[in-house]
Amino acid sequence: MSDAHDTSDASEAPMMPDLPPSLPIRSAQQYKALGDPVRVRILELIQHQPHTAKQLADLHTSALIQAAVHRFCERKLLDRHATRVATEYARRRSLLLAALRRRMPPEVTWTEPRGGFSLLLTLPSGMDAGALLPQAIERGVAFTPGAPFFVDGGGQRTLRLSFSSVAAGRIDEGIRRLAETIKAARNRLRGRERVERAAVPVV
Repeated sequence: MSDAHDTSDASEAPMMPDLPPSLPIRSAQQYKALGDPVRVRILELIQHQPHTAKQLADLHTSALIQAAVHRFCERKLLDRHATRVATEYARRRSLLLAALRRRMPPEVTWTEPRGGFSLLLTLPSGMDAGALLPQAIERGVAFTPGAPFFVDGGGQRTLRLSFSSVAAGRIDEGIRRLAETIKAARNRLRGRERVERAAVPVV
């Protein structure tokens, strides 16, 4: 399917002529298997039953929360809140990066995101983040194994560290515990490797 990754600008796509001006929905081309029938059906649903489409999109969203968010935005508070949150997340990201540089062994690497909520850390060769998680939990720290974020089935050595949901004062201690977990697991791995190299095969 040569057009599977259409790069056309959605802003240049024509408006659906039958939609009322208050419902500006644009449609860009998508050449994917099963894409067109599903896309057309969804757009037809939005065109003719916009309230039903919205209910399908947020079936479990509290009406009270929706009303509160609407009021929050109506009072022009969203921009101020976003600025405050971005500043705090940047501070926590900087604290996390500093703690990683200070405490992690040299074989460990990580990404340094300019924004967002988390970063990706890569463990030393031979280690598995999924196997490391229970050991980390025993020391009172947790993370998200990175493998589910890799579509090619890789990522066993990676783990995701969130800085958005952790209080700034707890970041360094969490990284200290994680670093100790990684070092202990790395030392056990090296010990097994030495034993395997020293073993004499029986012939």
